[in-house]
Amino acid sequence: CLRDVTAAEQAQRRIETLAQFPAQNPYPVLRVDADGLILFANDASAELLRDWHAEEGSPLPAKLRPVAVRALATGQLQRAETTDCSSFDFTFAFAPVCSEGFVNLYGMDISDLREAQERATQFRVFYQAILESVHDGIWVTDSADRLMFINAAMERLAGVSRDAVLGLPVLEAFSPETMAELAPRYQQAKASLLPVEYEIQVPTAGREMHQSGWLVPRLSAGLFDGMICTVQDITERVLAARELRLKSDALENAINGFEIVGKDGTFLYVNRAHLRMWGYGEPEEVLGTSPASHCVDPSVPERIFQELRETGQATLEFTACRRDRSTFEALIAAHLHHDIEGRELYLSSCLDISERKRAEESTARQQEELEQAVRKRTADLRTMVNSMAGREVRMAELKGNVRALRQQLIALGARPVADDPLGEN
Repeated sequence: CLRDVTAAEQAQRRIETLAQFPAQNPYPVLRVDADGLILFANDASAELLRDWHAEEGSPLPAKLRPVAVRALATGQLQRAETTDCSSFDFTFAFAPVCSEGFVNLYGMDISDLREAQERATQFRVFYQAILESVHDGIWVTDSADRLMFINAAMERLAGVSRDAVLGLPVLEAFSPETMAELAPRYQQAKASLLPVEYEIQVPTAGREMHQSGWLVPRLSAGLFDGMICTVQDITERVLAARELRLKSDALENAINGFEIVGKDGTFLYVNRAHLRMWGYGEPEEVLGTSPASHCVDPSVPERIFQELRETGQATLEFTACRRDRSTFEALIAAHLHHDIEGRELYLSSCLDISERKRAEESTARQQEELEQAVRKRTADLRTMVNSMAGREVRMAELKGNVRALRQQLIALGARPVADDPLGEN
């Protein structure tokens, strides 16, 4: 009999302990009947009841009553949130006790979860706006290599609609020509689980196109979970670099020397022709030095710089000094330039005019010799003319004497037996 009393006391204490469980629960616990009336609410439900303007014996909010009824009717656990009927964020589990005709509601505060979800939504909207506003194309695949996102820039670059390609295997979503170039890099990044940088030429009709970017694997628990790919159209940059290389090659192989001098008066660049002209082997022997060492008169560079500052351009002939101190005649044409950062630069082109100067000097000598010969010949001709003029005067005098003598003979009755040598009868 004593044993039965002890067992009954233990059972009673167990019942009392279990009965304390709802009251000690830090979250709301309620019991409602089949009509949705509140039969019991623990202390943690007090604020929630005040918010509902309810108490024990009052009905549940209209949104929650059908859930309680459905739980009893089906005998299955139901869930609902108080978002639309309370200023609190709670989720309730409706556990039916069909044999007793009531439902126990176990609440859990999801305010933090809701706030975290809202922050996540805000971040998602924020980053979505960023992704949609960037000029680079971006696409993302899932673990099965299906396309799950592309931004507006990628739509423009690929000429596709996101609605048409989302969900497709990435190798089928874009042009075969593009993916033929990109697929090996994709597989490399997927296999290594490391970012891979790429630069490809995309075959297109009527236009040369170049793209670059990164393939970045997405990881989950250390395993491949998809890929993020950035796509930048670098066509203009590639074409500009190609044109720059062509111009640079042309400049390096030009006949004229070409130089760039900084505002501090030292060489920043010289081409091969300049090195040959001044007798140097490598640019490093010249860069950072002053142009004054290239001139017999060291004041020449400063005179050029001064004229450039005043007029923006300068042209000058000067005697240049080679590395071995031999000299030659040079012609420089320079102009003032400002780079994109506003720095002052002096750009110039030089030409060895020694041959031209020698030719000019030879031509001048020949001209002088010719002028001297002309002057001498002119003097000789003048002397000859003067001499011939004297003979003409003497002949006229002789003719006059002959005519006078002939007249005298005729007057004396003599007749000449020969013709008149002067042609006069």
